[in-house]
Amino acid sequence: MPQHINRRDFVKSVVGASIVAPLLLKGAAAHSPGVYGEDQPEAHIYLAPFDYNGVRLLDGMLKKQYLATRDYYFNLPDDDILLGFRKRAGQ
Repeated sequence: MPQHINRRDFVKSVVGASIVAPLLLKGAAAHSPGVYGEDQPEAHIYLAPFDYNGVRLLDGMLKKQYLATRDYYFNLPDDDILLGFRKRAGQ
């Protein structure tokens, strides 16, 4: 019988694995010799920005949530948004 896991536990395990996995892989790579016993240079992982120009949000739950959030923030008064900045500036 398959064991069910809730979302919270799944996210915790994924986050934990994403923290531990690079450390384990780096340690394993340091102990494994390269081709013919030569040391391999350490690999560098570079992140590239994601281009959102081709992304469309189709009708569905996510679009409904996006529109509700957008409308909520657009309806906030400017004074409420600027309150923290004004306090910090002493106004």
